[in-house]
Amino acid sequence: MNVLLTIAGPFSATYGGGQVYVRRLAEAMAGQPEIKLHIAAALNNSTAAEAGVFGLSTEHAEDELRQLLRKLRPDIVHAHGIKAATARACKAEGIPCVVTAHHGGIICPTGAMLNEDNRICRTHASHRNCLLCVLCNIKGGRRLNHFCRRIPPSLYRMLGIVAEKLPFIPFITPIVHAAQQIYRKRREWLSISRCSSHIIAPSTAMADTLCRNGLPQNRLTVLPHGAPRQKDGCYPAGADTCLRFYFVGRICREKGLHVLLAAFAKLGDSTAELHIFGGAVTRNEKRYQFELLRQYIHRPHIYWHGPQAEDKLDILTQKCHILVHPAICMEVFGLDMAEALAAGKWVLATRCGGAEMQVQDGQNGWLVEPNSVPELVSAMQRILEAPPLNSPACHISNTFPQHAEQLCKLYHRIIQNEKKKSPH
Repeated sequence: MNVLLTIAGPFSATYGGGQVYVRRLAEAMAGQPEIKLHIAAALNNSTAAEAGVFGLSTEHAEDELRQLLRKLRPDIVHAHGIKAATARACKAEGIPCVVTAHHGGIICPTGAMLNEDNRICRTHASHRNCLLCVLCNIKGGRRLNHFCRRIPPSLYRMLGIVAEKLPFIPFITPIVHAAQQIYRKRREWLSISRCSSHIIAPSTAMADTLCRNGLPQNRLTVLPHGAPRQKDGCYPAGADTCLRFYFVGRICREKGLHVLLAAFAKLGDSTAELHIFGGAVTRNEKRYQFELLRQYIHRPHIYWHGPQAEDKLDILTQKCHILVHPAICMEVFGLDMAEALAAGKWVLATRCGGAEMQVQDGQNGWLVEPNSVPELVSAMQRILEAPPLNSPACHISNTFPQHAEQLCKLYHRIIQNEKKKSPH
């Protein structure tokens, strides 16, 4: 079976769980004897394609992908990036396309599935439902909500189109462009939902979101991501004397690190430690990290390790006991939780979507409500009073080779279904 994976950015990127997932998936698929794997990456002009990866320009990805499809003639294409362009190109070339919804940005104009109150969004995407959220992502934008809502959407979009042709003006240009931002995300989602053959949701929470936004149930499969094989080593000793909590991920607001730090600071004279692994990349993330460091850099028992290579991260977390996943946004899966459970760690997580698929309360971890410092403090206090001294027995994620086998079965089913639909 000839398979093409499409991604956005360098194949070796480790910015988020989606990028790490694709690299591990490709490695697992390379071990499948029936698979001939190709990878295409959409890159900006300053980034060179890596060896063995077909490079596509970001500006002309769809046209270049159509040319590549004619050259390779894959049996199926699996889109992990440039999803709308991939779905349209495959539809035009008559090739089955499956899309994995790695994050809320597949639907959400602001990307994180967070509403204006920093709560997980439970509504469908539309101009009416999304405008306030988009405005709230612009400093001072909330104040203009009532005025902006009075502008007819079609006129608002026209203003955005005009603004794109003018020099950028801080505050004004983002406000004027808000309706166009929502419209483009809706148009992108319609391309994905209408042109793809099938969509994979890594959690039931994400599946519900896709269906709420118009995806037919018969074109959707819930398939959790794989996890690494059980790593060497055993659950570290010393949990009863110095319990080590740890956080792994991007340093950004939606991951809820500010909630975790506020909760840990309230533990008082506890001997517990908090180890933070991860870095900030974007300007907003760096600003957020700076503010957290300003507040907590001198707090005792909080250790900032920065971003780490995967092999070094495994070594550094060996002595940690409990992963804390404090996300306040819709977490489509949560690869860090799968890795922690695979390594015999316990997980304390918010009910953010992906956590409910992996964490069974009291058996391999604990679940609390997102954005709640009191709940997180209470959970951490209970854990400190009766810390787990052994690895949890419950771990439900498949390994990546098993996950690759499941995907191959799904590919075969999609290919057969598409052949039945074909008039030829």
